Amino acid sequence: MTIREEMEAREHEILAPWASFADQSKGRARQEPQCDIRPVFQRDRDRILHSKPFRRLKDKTQVFLYPDGDHYRTRMTHTLEVSQNARTIAKALRLNEDLVEAAALGHDLGHTPFGHAGERALHRICPEGFRHNEQSLRIVDYMCREGRGLNLTWEVRDAIVNHQTSTMPATLEGQIVRYSDKIAYIHHDMDDAIRAGVLRDEDIPAEISDVVGRTLSQRLDFFIHDIITASREKAEIRLLTPLRSADYIDITTQVMAFFGVEVIKTAQEYRLGEQHPYRSPDVVMSGGDWSNTAAFLAASALRSDSRIFCQCLYSGSMQGDRKILSRLEHFGAEIVSEGSAAAAYHAPLHGTLIDIDPTPDLLPVLAVVACAARGRTVFGNAGRLRLKESDRIESTAAMVRALGGIAETEPEKLIIYGNGALRGGTVDAANDHRIVM
Repeated sequence: MTIREEMEAREHEILAPWASFADQSKGRARQEPQCDIRPVFQRDRDRILHSKPFRRLKDKTQVFLYPDGDHYRTRMTHTLEVSQNARTIAKALRLNEDLVEAAALGHDLGHTPFGHAGERALHRICPEGFRHNEQSLRIVDYMCREGRGLNLTWEVRDAIVNHQTSTMPATLEGQIVRYSDKIAYIHHDMDDAIRAGVLRDEDIPAEISDVVGRTLSQRLDFFIHDIITASREKAEIRLLTPLRSADYIDITTQVMAFFGVEVIKTAQEYRLGEQHPYRSPDVVMSGGDWSNTAAFLAASALRSDSRIFCQCLYSGSMQGDRKILSRLEHFGAEIVSEGSAAAAYHAPLHGTLIDIDPTPDLLPVLAVVACAARGRTVFGNAGRLRLKESDRIESTAAMVRALGGIAETEPEKLIIYGNGALRGGTVDAANDHRIVM
């Protein structure tokens, strides 16, 4: 038995049953002889660590260009912090630490030299767009070693390309890296902003700091403990922070109920009830898409010379965006609903105050309505929209300004000053499909 085989055997003794085992990897695109010392994920980690793209991370910007001092994060130090956070979580959960470390070290190899601003600039000029996670995979597959690539395992490649918020890795180790990336950049970017004088400690809302802590170490400790506590001895990675966007869970449990699967909802959790084999309901009625409908209903509310009637809508839908009707009513639009059809009729629109937290995906559409409303509209409780596919507060404000509107942003708010109809223009979608919709 080789040293590698001994280490693979120890993984089965130590790691959780739902961990990714090196000797059960889906393998590499090109077959190659096994190392007699290192399991495949450890070998992948070494390949990334010794690669030229990894060394180039040291001169790539995290947030601040040309900072005054040596203590600001670069893409290299960000990567090392992600790796450390992820390894701590993986070790506590008895998951594969080698896989976690390899994915963490490789996840940002494709980032531009100038952070997310550079990514947005490249996305505008590249014919097929530019996404750094896809570029990271392209680098390890094709651009290293004079075009031969690193020939990494399927599991490491999957974790690298799916570390974005909008995607989900297939392995629990990959999911740990995905969470660790968010934990690292949210908190060290805040730390760098305070160091640069852009933020002050007192600018952080008390309702956040009272829960997660007032220093970098306290905040990291909170989130890492939270993931470990929520996920220990479970075949899933969870956070214990307050539930947001419960409508999406309700849609899922509603569909599961159609197929005979009971989901029990309590104050603290959702759990499966006594299970029976899945059964076909024969017919499942699928309600209309309220998200796409929102734009048409808003357009109808804005025009006095035309009406758009939207059909095949289910008023009892669990979709959060069904609230578009009540949101348009807040602006003064007249809502007409008959059975499975609805319309928003034009009426004098006025500014209003909207808690956007329950319906974050409606912000771009409602911002356009706010531009046509008389007075000031405030979309409050919007802090978590900064963590969507884009910073949706800033990208929505940029959209409004590009079309001739007036918008201001605060950490938790988007403020629109209605000034009549918008004009045409070019809008940067900011890699956010909700801006496009």
